Amino acid sequence: KIKAPTGAWMPGPRILLKLTGEDRIRFLNGQVTQDLKKLQSGQAVRAALITAKGKLEADCRIGATSEALYLDTDASLRESIRTRLEKFIVADDVTLEDVSDAFRLAHLPAFTSTPTDAPKDCLSFSSARFRESGLDLWIPSSSPWNPAASPLPDWEPLRIARGLPRWGVDVDTNTLPPEAGFESDAISSTKGCYIGQEVISRLRSVGHVNRHLCILGSRLSPSTCPSSFLSASCSSEDGKVVGSLSSLASDGHHILALAMVQRNHANPGNSVLAGGSTWTLFTASAEEKQTNQPKDTADMKDKPTLVEEDIVTLTTPDGVMVIKLDSVAAPKHAENFKKLVKEGFYDGTTFHRVIPGFMIQGGDPLSKDQAKRAEHGTGGPGYTIPAEIGKKHKRGSLAAARQGDQVNPKRESSGSQFYICVVDTAFLDGQYTVFGEVIEGMEVADKIVAKPRDARDNPKEPVTMKAKLGRPKS
Repeated sequence: KIKAPTGAWMPGPRILLKLTGEDRIRFLNGQVTQDLKKLQSGQAVRAALITAKGKLEADCRIGATSEALYLDTDASLRESIRTRLEKFIVADDVTLEDVSDAFRLAHLPAFTSTPTDAPKDCLSFSSARFRESGLDLWIPSSSPWNPAASPLPDWEPLRIARGLPRWGVDVDTNTLPPEAGFESDAISSTKGCYIGQEVISRLRSVGHVNRHLCILGSRLSPSTCPSSFLSASCSSEDGKVVGSLSSLASDGHHILALAMVQRNHANPGNSVLAGGSTWTLFTASAEEKQTNQPKDTADMKDKPTLVEEDIVTLTTPDGVMVIKLDSVAAPKHAENFKKLVKEGFYDGTTFHRVIPGFMIQGGDPLSKDQAKRAEHGTGGPGYTIPAEIGKKHKRGSLAAARQGDQVNPKRESSGSQFYICVVDTAFLDGQYTVFGEVIEGMEVADKIVAKPRDARDNPKEPVTMKAKLGRPKS
């Protein structure tokens, strides 16, 4: 119920990096957790830069114009983030420019367009910076114009109530994004590969984090809220340390705080002791429970028995995988796959995308030509298949690849491209058509997914396949 202040949020110095060049979207999309291919000119989204081990390097906002991308984050990260990005610009048509000193940021809550009296050369992006609509306005440093602003302490209750961490206070380079709720607005679960994706995917599908950033409330009088605050340990009623309280603020009616709390204690209604006071947790564990998912057709009673004609053998340099197609749950996909196998469509194609802790993908006819590796993943037979979504993604599941929802709202599948999950991948349930499973030879998939790969996750040495109907001859 806490409302945004009426004046602008003007945080002071921020990093602002400008990326130009034909490859800017593809390059930055491979660096951050958010799907920038969906970003439209005049919009800004939250994203994270993470390490290969999944740890945070920056909590940032990325805005787009027709000619450039703009990344902003905490001022303390100016050198480290620029160095990180420059390290990965090799043969890309990307120019990185630090324009931090040329602009200052003002976030205008509830605004949908630039104020009429603002300088004409402002950068303007619609941005839910506080998880509600607003406008990010980057004002040229040379301009004397400023919007009416609210004091920064007035914004702290809203920030805490929205569960938004402050860099260096609530989160740092030791934080995993899911620990701090980044999955709600900063991480895409459907985009292609990016640095650290394997860890995030693994946490979604087979693991969990051990602590969560929680919102806490106290019954203390707001008049007792200190104007400055240092972190304090949180303990359970039996005296066991279960976390650390890091941010604290009052809006005159409530005292709110953010605390990183151990997973087994991070449940709504639980209490902790911190700073001599009792605090109640308002937020639940950030782990998403898989509820309201489409019913798994494989669990339906009285389903027909699958027949031997639904068996396909894939032979690779690393061994043989035997696949059982599900012509009951996904009859159109099963028939199409068998048709292509009979035609020899898959023979000589490769597994062109492999992501450890996630899946291996193949079935693109363009992958037969190693001279066109940049095009691998874009080909097919020239048609799509209507979605038959129902079965869940388990280790060994065979599923159809497809284009994203923005251009493919019906979630129709690629005519030929498929992937095999090497782990349970529940976050894909209800989004892609699973039409079979590997019943023999998953160790082959494990070998393929571990292959050395290039920046596009394409194995450096081609992993070809040959497909035929039926089981392998003994």
